[in-house]
Amino acid sequence: MKDFVCSSTVGYIQNKCIIDLNQQEEQQKSPQLTLTLMPQRNDIVALTCESRVHHDIYNDMLDAATSANLQLFHLMKQAVINQLKTALHV
Repeated sequence: MKDFVCSSTVGYIQNKCIIDLNQQEEQQKSPQLTLTLMPQRNDIVALTCESRVHHDIYNDMLDAATSANLQLFHLMKQAVINQLKTALHV
């Protein structure tokens, strides 16, 4: 297993970074950033920001998206390992 492609969207609502927006949050006129990473390689596959934002807010949103993607990577990696262990014992 080389790497996974992980993606998350972060919104900036009421001075807070919100990860994995729901439909109601997406419909607000707040900044949104979507980051797609390959965490093992530390490569950015795609990055979009739907609004103009101050660089401090942008950095906070980018940090939140990176952290979410790393958590997602670890969850997916563990799920694959568990599935392989189950498959090999059958």
